[in-house]
Amino acid sequence: MKSIVASSFMLLASILMGGASGHFNLAKLAKRTPDSDSDDEGSGDEFSDVEIDSSNGYIKEVLTPGDMHATDVYLEKNKNWAAKQDIKFLAETKDGQAPNALWVSCSDSRLNPERVMNTAVGEIFVHRNVGNIIYADDDDALSWLEYGMKALTVEHVLVVGHYECGAVHAVLEEETGFDNLDRWLQQIRDVHSSNKDEFHGLDEEEQWRRLVELNALQSGQIINLSPHVQNARKQGKYVAIHVWVYDIGRGQLHELDVFDQ
Repeated sequence: MKSIVASSFMLLASILMGGASGHFNLAKLAKRTPDSDSDDEGSGDEFSDVEIDSSNGYIKEVLTPGDMHATDVYLEKNKNWAAKQDIKFLAETKDGQAPNALWVSCSDSRLNPERVMNTAVGEIFVHRNVGNIIYADDDDALSWLEYGMKALTVEHVLVVGHYECGAVHAVLEEETGFDNLDRWLQQIRDVHSSNKDEFHGLDEEEQWRRLVELNALQSGQIINLSPHVQNARKQGKYVAIHVWVYDIGRGQLHELDVFDQ
């Protein structure tokens, strides 16, 4: 596979969030303070900017630059969330976890596993990184997999790529301008290089989407052949590696392949 991105801060955000043209379906509005009922613009102190995702009602906060207390809004949101939860259910979760599946995906802020699958707390054991890349010698990823196989005895592993992935686009652009990121993306470059025939006749957008799929499949194959998965199968356990891709613009997951042996 090849590379994308640039060397400015905005392009770093592009890599982590999936490209400069992120598909946020957001409408902007001004949120008035409780004591402000007038339609007049008023002073800047009377308004705080927020962005609302018009498709589902979730509010995306716009944090004040340079304010160390800006993230207090998330603590307040957590209080509101916790107050609406089933206290009995939360009390039960503190005694341990028994997830149905392992999940590995990109760190992209638009891909939230619990939200896109509409799952409850405790259903998914999650590992995320830039580009949903799995290296055969990555202790971080292998620790997640080992714990999932041995301690949680999970049968299903979900490997999830996503279209509009900035890390994959960086490979197609061939330069990121970031040292650590360049090294991390090497596996995607290797996938691109070893699958040249896959890209003949495809336009830029189609190449991007296909490389997203091939990258997810590569990670799925590495997990499938890992000692932790193979050892579990030798012990008679069923383990299936599901390779999916998430379409950000449609909010839908699609299966690419399944490895169960």
